[in-house]
Amino acid sequence: MKVFRLFALALIALSAPVAAQEGCEPVPVEWAGWSASTAMTGDLEPGTRSEMVLAPAGSLKLAAAPGKEAVTGMYVGVAWFNVETAGKVRIALDQGAWIDLVKDGAAVSSTGHGHGPKCSGIRKIVDFELAPGRYGIQIVNAPKDRIGVMALLP
Repeated sequence: MKVFRLFALALIALSAPVAAQEGCEPVPVEWAGWSASTAMTGDLEPGTRSEMVLAPAGSLKLAAAPGKEAVTGMYVGVAWFNVETAGKVRIALDQGAWIDLVKDGAAVSSTGHGHGPKCSGIRKIVDFELAPGRYGIQIVNAPKDRIGVMALLP
């Protein structure tokens, strides 16, 4: 009987990843660029997931006062991009962190918050309605010194 219980537990443990995969959601076509990450070497390239290098909180001058105070032991960073056409811009991250969108030294209010599809690796999505111009994605309180980030433009 003991051997049977061990065998049953082993089968359950082996089937757990399969069950988790069955609950996955398809990634919408607009997020197709999320599947591969590139190192960020300058401005953020919209439609492409980039790996942004962050700095320890307190060691980097931010583009604006953050909406959440930076916590010691966490990481911060700013990446810039241009918006050519007015409309909804969506910012995605692969881990939990605070996102401010900054224009001319002031934070822009978000219009929506959510999560990516299950199993996609998109942890957080924040929406903004933006006019054309230059914007900074300001990351505050990331738990790691690198973060995957992607911007979808109108």
